Amino acid sequence: MQPNANQPPATPPPVASPPLPSSTMLQSGESVLTVIKRHPIGLVLIYLQAIAAVAAMIFILAILTPGFFGGLSGQTYSIVTIVSFLLLVLLVFVLILVTSIYWQNKLILTDRAVIQILQTGPFQQKVSRLSFADIEDVTSEQKGLIPTIFNYGILHIETSGELKNFAFRYTPDSNKYASAVINARHQFTAAEKSSN
Repeated sequence: MQPNANQPPATPPPVASPPLPSSTMLQSGESVLTVIKRHPIGLVLIYLQAIAAVAAMIFILAILTPGFFGGLSGQTYSIVTIVSFLLLVLLVFVLILVTSIYWQNKLILTDRAVIQILQTGPFQQKVSRLSFADIEDVTSEQKGLIPTIFNYGILHIETSGELKNFAFRYTPDSNKYASAVINARHQFTAAEKSSN
């Protein structure tokens, strides 16, 4: 049987995008408005701390053992070089791990709630959901010169009652996202009132 020239070719079914890590926290019919990731400045501060720690160790080693490297035999020098290289590889591995953990922290704003994903270790994650019905106040905090220059801050979402508050550090453009949470909450409240 010949394919009909007038029929369009069969299209494959659409490929679903990978689910968000918090997809189990999403309710049916709930849609994601935005995903807020941390500002890269937090990583820069971590990298600067690592560089400062390595520089301090080299400085202390140079002060405590001023003639150490000059008096090494060839074999001992090779061992020191290999150990130094392995320590450098370990440092790079740790920085890659820290970077991965840092970028997995996010705040997901939906049309009904805020979902906070905190990755505190390679195998430790905390996912919390806060409904707009429980939100009392949303504030943005920028303290100091660097947060003001690079436009990041802490996004505070305060709750009523005994629920735990959210504090999302290194939020890029925290004022904008505080307004987004407030606007989404107002839309949620208006929709709830109109449905009742």
